Formats: sequence, C-alpha cells, structure tokens
Amino acid sequence: EGGLVRTATNYPLILGANQREKLRIAGGSYATIGINTSTFDNAGSQLKIEGRGAGTTSPPYLQIKGVGNSGLHAYVDLIATSDNNAGSAYRGLGILMHDEPTNVEWFSGRPYAGSDRFIIGRKASPSYRTQSSEVANQLFRLDSDGKVTFGDGNNLASNYDATMLIDGGDNTRLTIYGGTTGTGTVAFSDGSGSGATKMAGFIQMNHTSTDNGPRLNMGLNDTTLVHI
Repeated sequence: EGGLVRTATNYPLILGANQREKLRIAGGSYATIGINTSTFDNAGSQLKIEGRGAGTTSPPYLQIKGVGNSGLHAYVDLIATSDNNAGSAYRGLGILMHDEPTNVEWFSGRPYAGSDRFIIGRKASPSYRTQSSEVANQLFRLDSDGKVTFGDGNNLASNYDATMLIDGGDNTRLTIYGGTTGTGTVAFSDGSGSGATKMAGFIQMNHTSTDNGPRLNMGLNDTTLVHI
C-alpha cells in the first residue's frame, strides 16, 4: 500500500532489538519520534548518523526546512528536564565539536553545573565527551545580566563591577587596529545623538596626522584638548 508500515489504531510503531525499544513513532497531528527510556548519560536515547561512506565531496549533514508565520521558521530545541538534574539550571545544554585526530573538543552553549549563562569552552584530551562544557574549561562567558568575560574564568566581569573583562593572565593586551591611514578610538558616550554626546570623552590614536607625525589625542565633547 505505497510502502506503508502500519500498526493497529491508536498504537505507536515501535522498533527495537534484543527485546529493547530503540525507536518509537507515535501518532497525533504530527508524528513524534522518541526512545522510551528513563536512564541517563550513555544509556540514554541517542540518534547517530554515520556519514563516512558518503565520499569526500559530500559531507553528511542534518537539514531542517521551515514554514509558517511564527517567530522562527526552523529551530533545534534543547530542553533540560528535572530528571537527574539537581538544583536550578544545573545540567548544561549545547553543541559539541570534537576533532578525533587531535582529540580536541570545543563546546558552545549553557555549561555544566550552573547553566544560566552562555560559554564557549575547549578541552584537549578530554577524559569524557562533553568535558569541554564544564565551566572550568570556558574561554568566553556571557552571563544572564549581559556581563562578558574573555578568559579562563578565574576572574569574572562581575567580580570587578565591569560590563566586560579580558583576562589574559599576567600579560593581557587589547588591540584596536585603525590602519596607517585611519584612527583608533575609545569613546565615552553620553548618548547616540550628536557627535558631542557620542564623544563626550575620548582617547584617539590618529595615524594620519602630518603635524609632527602620528598623534595620540584626548578630549571632551568631540573636541581634542590634549595632543601627544
């Protein structure tokens, strides 16, 4: 009948092996696919795609095409439930990227053990998969209040009452590249209106000045007051 595999009315289609359920397709307005298990970690539900037989010019991929008039046309929905999840926002959620030849793993998402934040993490030679998701392995962190930290997390923006903190260890440098024919500016703004409010206070490196060479300028209200 057109290649259909049917079950009795109101019963799901269940596939399995060794008397264990592996795949369930339930009925309803839309088909749902899930695996009936209450276990956690490696014994939990898994969907694996083996794409190494596709050739070198056609890498495997997962594609979702959307439709409708809601806020999103397509999305991947990761949900942390209360199962095996002690405390509030304890288990993480995210995407792992693991390179087998070098055994280096990267993570992007909500971290393990206090996940109400977003991190990018890296772990070389992880002792278990997903170890890069631990807070200890973060290289970038965006907290729920908008504060941003670059570094290993030993120092956080919130610890210094800062909106952004860059922690590169004993020797840290922030570089603003303006080019040999331009400028590099750190502006302290009062608002987005006039140039005076945008540059209420500023420090600016002028690379193009022909008056005694390049200049480092400082000023107020978009007006230079000090030349170095």
